[in-house]
Amino acid sequence: AIISCFPYGCFNYYDNIGPRFVLPAINLGGYNFNSILLAPWGLVLAFLSMLLGSYGLAAYLQRGKDKVLFRVIFALVILIALDFLVDPLAVKLNLWYYQDSNGWFGVPWSNFGGWAITGTIFLILCEIILKGKTARGFIVTFCLIISFWLTVGLTLLLK
Repeated sequence: AIISCFPYGCFNYYDNIGPRFVLPAINLGGYNFNSILLAPWGLVLAFLSMLLGSYGLAAYLQRGKDKVLFRVIFALVILIALDFLVDPLAVKLNLWYYQDSNGWFGVPWSNFGGWAITGTIFLILCEIILKGKTARGFIVTFCLIISFWLTVGLTLLLK
């Protein structure tokens, strides 16, 4: 996504984001490719927490029902709603920025479309693996994420 701008739109991270995965420099048939900084490892873990938390909450609220499509769609709505909170705050905190800052508080609408695409893929994988089962840890994780970002948001508002 950082290289191609797909599916989230063109963005990049500020240096204060923390350690990042690196694609090493390579030479292919005389063509030199510089190393490329990729996603911060902390964000990969945060995405997985948001994903599993959204899936766990949707599965819990739908317990006893075996409607796979509804569960995946419901989890996707929760996941994207969470990103409507997290992404603008991360932009405000100068963790990352978008080239096109029109949209929702500095986050382009394409970002949320990107979350719909990647979220659907990963939630389908969650469904295949977990089959609607959930653990309280997923829901606790989700609540902690919401609490953290609401606290950050309120702190920024009260500054």
